[in-house]
Amino acid sequence: MNSNARFYLPVLVLVAMACGQASPQPTATPPTAASPVPTAATTSPSATTSASQPDELIGEWERDQRCEEIVAALRGAGMEAWVLEYAAAFVPGASSGEDIENPDSPCDGSIPLRHSHFFTADGQFGSRDENGDQVDIGTYRIVDDETFVISNDFGSATLHHVSFRYQVEGETIMFEPVIPDCRPDCFEAVWSVTVAYEGLPWTRVAPNASPMPSGPPPASPTSTGLEVGDAEEWIVFGRQSTEPDGRSTGSQYLVQPDGTGEQRLVNEVIGSELRATWSPDGQRLAYIQATLDDRDRGLAGLWIIDADGSDAQHLFGCELPCNTIDYVDWGPDGNSIFFGMHSDVPDPDSPPSTFEIWRYDLPTGTAGPVLTRTGDDMTVEQPRVSPDGTQVVYMRQRFTDPAAPSAIFVADLEGGRERQLTDWDLYAAHPDWSFNDVIVFNSYDVRLYTPEDFPGARDLFTIAPDGTNLVRLTQNEPGGLLSGQPRWAPDGTGITYTEWVGDVSHLAYISADGTGQRPLTATGTEGGEPELRPVP
Repeated sequence: MNSNARFYLPVLVLVAMACGQASPQPTATPPTAASPVPTAATTSPSATTSASQPDELIGEWERDQRCEEIVAALRGAGMEAWVLEYAAAFVPGASSGEDIENPDSPCDGSIPLRHSHFFTADGQFGSRDENGDQVDIGTYRIVDDETFVISNDFGSATLHHVSFRYQVEGETIMFEPVIPDCRPDCFEAVWSVTVAYEGLPWTRVAPNASPMPSGPPPASPTSTGLEVGDAEEWIVFGRQSTEPDGRSTGSQYLVQPDGTGEQRLVNEVIGSELRATWSPDGQRLAYIQATLDDRDRGLAGLWIIDADGSDAQHLFGCELPCNTIDYVDWGPDGNSIFFGMHSDVPDPDSPPSTFEIWRYDLPTGTAGPVLTRTGDDMTVEQPRVSPDGTQVVYMRQRFTDPAAPSAIFVADLEGGRERQLTDWDLYAAHPDWSFNDVIVFNSYDVRLYTPEDFPGARDLFTIAPDGTNLVRLTQNEPGGLLSGQPRWAPDGTGITYTEWVGDVSHLAYISADGTGQRPLTATGTEGGEPELRPVP
C-alpha cells in the first residue's frame, strides 16, 4: 500500500486510553478484526472470547517501572520520537514531552511508577496505573503456548491487534512485543513496546483479576433541552473538539439556517457522536456514538434521538466480534437504519477481508447484513439507500492497489447485483441519493487523500444511477478550496456540503445545477457533514 494513501474506515465505537497516557493519534493503517461479524437477524452483539485461557497467564502482573527502562526500550526499537512524551509520565510536574527541561537527559528528576497488566479467564485484558485506575481495556486470545494477541483501538478509528510472546517461570512473566510493521509512526507499535518492557520481569500479585473501573457509573445521553418545532428548518452537523487530555472528539450540533440556536445535540457523554442523519419525517436522528472512557463501552454503537435531543435510544452495539460500524442512513419508510460494518482478518497484521452493509429493523429490534463483499481487496463504505429502498450506493476503495483509488458503486439490496458508476481515477467518495434519482459525490476524500500527495481538485459531482450524465458542479483548483461530504437537500434542489479553506471547514450549499454556491448559514458556521432537516 502506498504510504501516502490512507486506508480509511469508519470510527470504531470504543476509544480506550493506553497505559496511563493520553493516546496520540496513530497514523491511518489497515484495521484488523479478530473474528467474523455476527450472523444475520441478531440483536446487539456481545463480546466473545476464548472459553478458557491458560492458567499460567491468568492473573494480575505488576512491576515498578522506571523512566530509564522505557527510554531504553523505545530507543532500542527505533522510536526516539516518542521518548520525551513517555518520559514525562515519570517526571513530577511534567504533563507532556514539552515539559522535559533537558531532552538530552529526559529522566532527570523522574520517579518509579507501579503498573500492572491483568488477564482474565474469560479473555479480557487491562492495565492499571500507579493509582490503581484502569488505563487499558481490550481482549486477548492465545495463539500458541508462547504467543498471545491483544485487541485494542488506542483511541483511533479502528481496532488493532498486537502480538506478544511470553514466558512464565513460577510467579514471574516476561513479555516480548512483535512490533507492528508500521513503526515508528503508529501508536500501536509504540504501545507494544511500552506494554512489554521486554526482558524485564513482572510479578504475579493476584491469581485472578477482573476489570474494576473507577469512578461513577457511565451516564446515558441526556436531553439538551432544544426547542425544535415540527415545521422548523434545522441543520445537523459535526464539529471536532479537543478533550483536556489532548484527544480529538467529534460532537453533533443543530443550528438554524440563519445561524441562531446552535446547540449540541447530545449531552453528558464524553466521546464522539458521529454521522448524524435525519429520519425521513425529520422527527429523529440516527448517529454513531464513540466513547473515550472504558466505563462507557456499553454505550457505544448505533443510536437514535429525537430532534429536540430527548429520548436517546441505544439500538446496536459494536462489541467483539464486531470490529467497526459507521455511516448510517435511514430507510425511506423510516422503519429501518442501514450502516456499514467490516470484519474478518486472516492474521493480526492484515486488513479485513469482509465488508458489509447491515440493516437494523426498528419494529423488531433485529439487525443483519444485506450486502456482503469478501476477499476482493476492496472496502464497502458510506452507504446511502435509494429513494425506493431497493438499492444502495456506496464507496469502494482498492486498498491493495499502490494508489488506493476509490469509486462509487450501486447494488441491488435483493440479490446484491453490483455495478460501478465512476472510474477509479476520479477517486470518488461520499455518495448520496436524492428523491428525484440523482447521485451526488465528491472526488478525493480529504480523509483519504492529502492534497500534498494527491494534488487533484476536490470537487462535487452528480451522476445518474445508471452511470450516465456525469456533471462537475464545483470548479475548484488544485491547492485551493476543498469541497466534500455532500448531502442532498430534502427537496432535491440543492446540496449541503463541507468546504475547507486551509485547515478550517465551513457548512456550505450549492444548487443542484452547480450555481449559487454560498455559506449554508448566515453566520458562516464552522463544522462539517451538514444535513438539512426534512420538514412538511
